[in-house]
Amino acid sequence: MRDNGIVIYLSAPVLTLVNRLEASPEEALRPTLTGKPLSEEVQEVLQQRDMLYREAAHFIIDAENSPSQVISEIQRRLAHSTLRRQGGVYT
Repeated sequence: MRDNGIVIYLSAPVLTLVNRLEASPEEALRPTLTGKPLSEEVQEVLQQRDMLYREAAHFIIDAENSPSQVISEIQRRLAHSTLRRQGGVYT
């Protein structure tokens, strides 16, 4: 993945993710991965995957911010990424 493009991890706390999933009208269409209540499932899955996501990411963005702030931060990082790249990690 990292070799074919820039990977951006939109990181958010479990509570934020759960609230967003519960507010989503497609919630009933999302299959459960573990059969557990949503908050437990998100906590468990994120614990398993967070480090993998972080290792794969060129950039980690705080997705708890508003969508416009997240977009601005991504644009800022991408604009500066062509200037500095060290060891496969953009700074």
